[in-house]
Amino acid sequence: MPSPLLWGEEELEEIKQKIRQTPAAIDLTEQTMMACRQVAVPERGFARRRRGFAAAICGAAAVLVFSVSVGASFVSPAMAASMKQIPGMGTLFQFASDLGLRTADERGMLTLGSSQSTHDGVTLTAPAAAFDGTRVVVGLERQVAEGVAASGSLQEQISNLTLLIDGQDIQQYTAGSQSHSIGSFGFSGPDSNSYLMEVSDLKNQGGRAFPDQFELTARVALAGIAEPFELQIPVRRAAGENRVLEPKAEKSYNGLTFKVNKLELTPITTNVTTETQFTSAAKAAEALPRLNYDVTDEQGRNLQSLTGHGWTEEDGSTSIMDMRFEPFSSVPKTIHIRPYWNEYQKGGDGLYALDEQGNPKKIYIPELEIEIQVGEGAVKAAE
Repeated sequence: MPSPLLWGEEELEEIKQKIRQTPAAIDLTEQTMMACRQVAVPERGFARRRRGFAAAICGAAAVLVFSVSVGASFVSPAMAASMKQIPGMGTLFQFASDLGLRTADERGMLTLGSSQSTHDGVTLTAPAAAFDGTRVVVGLERQVAEGVAASGSLQEQISNLTLLIDGQDIQQYTAGSQSHSIGSFGFSGPDSNSYLMEVSDLKNQGGRAFPDQFELTARVALAGIAEPFELQIPVRRAAGENRVLEPKAEKSYNGLTFKVNKLELTPITTNVTTETQFTSAAKAAEALPRLNYDVTDEQGRNLQSLTGHGWTEEDGSTSIMDMRFEPFSSVPKTIHIRPYWNEYQKGGDGLYALDEQGNPKKIYIPELEIEIQVGEGAVKAAE
């Protein structure tokens, strides 16, 4: 589709058809198209300027129709790609450093919403959320009214964040009475007024999985503002080619047994669930702070690690970890889990020793490396 600044009758008709194809409780199609045409007819000598004005007005009108007709529903990839041509319809996910989030944005694997809350001249909005069954990521955006001073970046201003699933505290929802702690993370967005928050359930550690569709309530406290912001964020699991492998593969070495219990491959995330068993608490204390692993395909391409959380038995005998990595660009033939020790600088200050490129040094443990075949017989569709 051409740039919105060059929209003509043909392009307007295409937008009309896309709006028509989207279910709506209220049909504002004709009103929208009439508004577009009224401003889209340029006068000689002012064609460029008035077409730009037409694009802005039509874009605003299309956004209105889109909000009414789609609301918080899941948007198809084709519709998402088309709506991105309209000013203001892109999401901050397309600028994320996280490959999975950029993929979610490109493929339309998002739940779009319009929840916002305003206090003291500051408006907090949650325009989109991504959920692939392994992690939920919500984008937050801050708008500051004219004359109101921003208190640093949005990430710096957030002083407290409480999350609920369908009105129930998220920790209680997924962990119940267990002492497991839910994994939640926050990251700066592409600019100082944006923020990404990520949360994952505890289904691989004996807890309850997030439902396929739910309302996530975010109560956000910002420094310098007395009243907390409350956002009602619709979340829906994206329909994607998810694969689940349960290899139950294990290796033993030097007083510990390393197991790969489950791998979940989605277009957004590679989630690896491992279990490490130790012969003694002393061995666990020695190994846990340093034991990590890389995830590669058969060609040695290494996935970028993202986030993770885990749980350890009180006696230190067993540790279960969920680690999340960026997605594979294509389904690999084999997946290699390569455990390693982190090497620390001498002196006991807890800093990693670095190689010549400035990266943390890794001491791989070939005795614990596990190779997993990704064959049709070993793969099943995620429920």
